[in-house]
Amino acid sequence: MNQRRIAVAILLLMLLASAFAWPRLPDIVPTHYGPDGVPDGYGPRWVAAFLMPMIAVVIAVLFEAAPRIDPLTRRDPERFSYEAFRGTLQRWRTAFLAFLLLVHCVQLAGALGVHGETMRIVLGGMGLLFAALGNEMGRLRPNSFAGIRMPWLMNDEAAWRLAHRWGGRLFVLGGLAALLCALTLPMPAASFAAIICVLGATVAAVVGSYVASMKAR
Repeated sequence: MNQRRIAVAILLLMLLASAFAWPRLPDIVPTHYGPDGVPDGYGPRWVAAFLMPMIAVVIAVLFEAAPRIDPLTRRDPERFSYEAFRGTLQRWRTAFLAFLLLVHCVQLAGALGVHGETMRIVLGGMGLLFAALGNEMGRLRPNSFAGIRMPWLMNDEAAWRLAHRWGGRLFVLGGLAALLCALTLPMPAASFAAIICVLGATVAAVVGSYVASMKAR
């Protein structure tokens, strides 16, 4: 499946959702929700309509440009080539854009007065995003934009591979745990538990990367 076409389709869906909602949005809309799912921040309607699409465009362009502007690749094109993991990077982009589409639709629905399990939906999407990233993480190779880019890994490909295999598993487990928390726990406990799951997986992956660098020596 062509990941670039999927990315374009997601961006178009976000713009179509904005175009549909724009004439129906009030002047002041909820722009942020607390851990209990209740709006705790408000702003002009353009924020709900266009902020997420703008962020999505920046992310899409950055992922597309990464192989061309990566300073490591420019310094040593053969050693830091993106060819071995270009597909993984594109699937990461799709995962990020899909999550932003979900957040955008939830935000527009809230701005239009359709309130429900807002935070629960976003937390579940966050868990799926982390699981999707972790599923692909082991295929990454040293680069300046994606992965666990710690100093002790950048010049040791064996340590990088080991750390990203471990880190990928941790991201999958943390993401699935966050999804489970979002689906089963009451609010706001679900919010705190899900965030702890993904932050814990991230910290454990960084610590594990150092252990991997020691093992690879």
